[in-house]
Amino acid sequence: MDGIVIARHSWIVTCDGAKMLVLRNDGDAQALNLTVQHTETRPTTPTRELGTDQPGRFGMGTVRSATEETDWQEQAEAEFLAHVARHLDTMVQAGTVGRMVLAAPPRALGILRKHLTPATRDVIVAEVAKDLTNLPVPDIQQLLAA
Repeated sequence: MDGIVIARHSWIVTCDGAKMLVLRNDGDAQALNLTVQHTETRPTTPTRELGTDQPGRFGMGTVRSATEETDWQEQAEAEFLAHVARHLDTMVQAGTVGRMVLAAPPRALGILRKHLTPATRDVIVAEVAKDLTNLPVPDIQQLLAA
């Protein structure tokens, strides 16, 4: 990616609403060698099992209207991303991470930013608004080195 320098022992975290992949660069800035340090996946549960309520209704006089139905998958993704943020905060507090590159889809980045502590935000040297989570590690390495 243009302008991103991933120094030796930098951490790369790629995630979406269902999966997190934590990598470390054991190479240098010119020759990346990403190794997997941690992976975590949110179990995918069908929406019918996440929420069973029918959409709410309300009436004012003779007019009845329905409220928007809760998107249970979106809510589960947001909860998983909050969990990812807590995991990253724990890594930073433990002193494990000195530099971090965060890669996630734009919507996921927005949710993560809301949940990250200032200390964790300080170690993030770059953000990549792209979903790299489901790519094999060599492809992630190639994309970040470009």
